[in-house]
Amino acid sequence: IAGAIAGIEAGFEFIHIDISQARKNATLEEIISETKQIVDYARLTGALVESEPHYFGGSSNLHTEKIDYEEIRKTFSTPELTKAFVDATGIDTFAAAIGNLHGKYPVPKKLDIDLLKQIRAAIDCNISLHGGSGTPGHYFVDAVATGVTKININSDMRIAYRQTLERVLSENETEYAVVKLMDTVIDAVQQVVEDKIDTFNAAGKALV
Repeated sequence: IAGAIAGIEAGFEFIHIDISQARKNATLEEIISETKQIVDYARLTGALVESEPHYFGGSSNLHTEKIDYEEIRKTFSTPELTKAFVDATGIDTFAAAIGNLHGKYPVPKKLDIDLLKQIRAAIDCNISLHGGSGTPGHYFVDAVATGVTKININSDMRIAYRQTLERVLSENETEYAVVKLMDTVIDAVQQVVEDKIDTFNAAGKALV
């Protein structure tokens, strides 16, 4: 909570608060109460707040294990809890869990678009998807068409950065001014970003 308040006071216009990630043993009542505290404080400056009732799995890394969807499904958002959480907290953006996971895995992720449609019908606020890396593009096309307005991508860019850096270093073993090699690395990351922008149907839509 202190970090979120500090961010609001510093002038940030968008705050993501996840009480359950900070405190794994927090009760739903505590999560709702503390999230609402941030929402109420954010209203003083007009900052927007994104949140979810429970942190969902994975980490922003390249994983070797397969995805156990039977286990993951137990943590999916439900329309009923989603509506109750949004109504009780007043958040501006709900981070849905529909099969998305932090990080990239050996097999493609599967998003439950039918569940997303039910969530969309249950609430009247923005919907985001975290853990977008390693997800086939057609899921994002459907998600955007359903009303998702924010998709988080991290691992895909990290992996492109590291793998390209390792490649150019191995190809230029006598070059110690690494900065001279960075254009290729930056281009690789930029290509990932541009591909995602196109997939999300977001090209040319930035607000200036």
